[in-house]
Amino acid sequence: MAVARCKAKTKKGIRCTVSWGLSDAGLCLWHDPDRRERAREVRSKGGKANKRKFDEAPPRLETLDDAVTCTAWVFNQAALGNLPERRADVMVKAVRQFQSAINLRDLERQAAELKRQVKELKKRRSA
Repeated sequence: MAVARCKAKTKKGIRCTVSWGLSDAGLCLWHDPDRRERAREVRSKGGKANKRKFDEAPPRLETLDDAVTCTAWVFNQAALGNLPERRADVMVKAVRQFQSAINLRDLERQAAELKRQVKELKKRRSA
């Protein structure tokens, strides 16, 4: 499944890489003309946003449900301007990596169980 990205092009002429907080028109905060004022507010904060202390820590990642909760938390914090874009991107990538690792682990467990079952069936047939 392809991740939705901002439809705008940067000043360098390449497609914007922002994949969160997109408007219905598919534009990020920085490229959406309807949100110019909000973008100005966020820019005026500058590095202050990087130093913000969160009232709550990001959810721990232990299960796939936790990954969904964490992704929602990152989205909400970024949409509120509490989480810098780069940090949000890094966190979302980490959650994706976590999800992939969990899925791979589960597939490996299933494969091992299937091999065990096949071995057991072969053993019964030869008996």
